[in-house]
Amino acid sequence: MHRRMKDPAFRDAQEAGRYAPHVRTVNELVDRLGDRGDRGPVPHVAPHFGGSEAEVLLLQRDPGPPPDGRDADGSGFLCTENDDEASERLADLLDQAGLAVSSCIGWCAHPWYTDHAPTAEERQAGVVALAELLGLLPRLKVVVLLGTDACLSWYRLRTLHRDLADRCSVVPTRETDRSDLTGTDEEVSRRWAEQVHAFRCAATLVRSRPTRPWVTTEEEIVRTFTRWLEDDGWQVDVDVQHADVVATKGSRRLVAEAKGRTPDGAAGGLDLDSAYGLLLRQMDHRPETTRYALVVPESARAAAVRVPTVVRDLLSIDIYLVGVDGTVTRTATTPGEGATPAGR
Repeated sequence: MHRRMKDPAFRDAQEAGRYAPHVRTVNELVDRLGDRGDRGPVPHVAPHFGGSEAEVLLLQRDPGPPPDGRDADGSGFLCTENDDEASERLADLLDQAGLAVSSCIGWCAHPWYTDHAPTAEERQAGVVALAELLGLLPRLKVVVLLGTDACLSWYRLRTLHRDLADRCSVVPTRETDRSDLTGTDEEVSRRWAEQVHAFRCAATLVRSRPTRPWVTTEEEIVRTFTRWLEDDGWQVDVDVQHADVVATKGSRRLVAEAKGRTPDGAAGGLDLDSAYGLLLRQMDHRPETTRYALVVPESARAAAVRVPTVVRDLLSIDIYLVGVDGTVTRTATTPGEGATPAGR
């Protein structure tokens, strides 16, 4: 029995849990997305989902029109219990696959409410939002791509943030919209069987893939970078002389400032100007053997390189990127080049 959003008690429970601990960081992201530009609101993720503990991401195209006069029954939530055919079909597929809703989270390639097909600019904004969401899902194992738009969004994300995308197995399938319910009985049955098979594959992948901790918080970034330096023979001190990391190796000295997602869920890379400022404060004396480092999550690369390469070279500042899997790379010093394995 689905479509429980039409039950006032169930709906009230979702409203009351809008910022419950397991969905708080995700729905705070939703609030921030709704405040960006003039794109309008984004539906919150229902606490019926697993939120930040989710192992499966159900990625759809868009949430459709806003819950106003045009859509009087809209709940304002992404939820498998919404009172519509697509949500009911999605709930049935989870049942068929043996996937608990509490192990999943719903999202949209274009997360803003819309009454038109997303433009190229809107799709790109959706990719940026998706990358931010993935940084909040440390237990994620599998992404189910529901339809062509979801697949294209994931392809774009993988181009920009391969470290995030490669953490997950991907299962593409059809959308759960009304069009799959049209046609002959044989066609409808075939489409349903294909979707059930895809969701069962997702369930199998969840059971077979171990959960690996993601490196996303500032503490984890510092710990990972410290270990990486020590493996190469550096002597490392942490949180000393107003710096996150001070390392020495022979006559060489490295002073590093790290940024990452904070324990309250704020996305990493949003306060890099202050990190550059803290490095500048360390430059009261600068022997030629001292270099400086900004250490950030890989997903914050674009924000980190806003300071031109020529300026960073003059100040002896290198940027180190830490992937969610714990790999460390250093950005190239030539404009236009990407991240390269860091020489130490």
